[in-house]
Amino acid sequence: MAWISVGVSFLGGIGLGSVLTAVIQRWLTRRARADDILIEGRQEAFRGIFEATETLELGWTIEKAKRLGFWIIRVELLGSRETIEATHARRDTAPNTEERRQSQKRMIKAMRRDLKLPS
Repeated sequence: MAWISVGVSFLGGIGLGSVLTAVIQRWLTRRARADDILIEGRQEAFRGIFEATETLELGWTIEKAKRLGFWIIRVELLGSRETIEATHARRDTAPNTEERRQSQKRMIKAMRRDLKLPS
């Protein structure tokens, strides 16, 4: 048991605790930054999908439909499985129906969860 005490004292003497602390802090900082980047990307994608949807519903053109499709691809890249499924469900419903309203509510709820916003 004495050798454990000596070993711990030796490691403490060479600053292993400081090195370990620095490594853990760096990892946590990188992880937090990655989370921030993901949230920013999701915000952009979700904003884009709503703007493209609004534009498309004011008057359908192939260009507007393509723009919405590009934003849906962005959501597929960055969104959670729940958000992707809700986005597809909303896309696949007819405008001005109860089914569309319900799918839109589901999509918004999933997006809020992805952005870590209160429900």
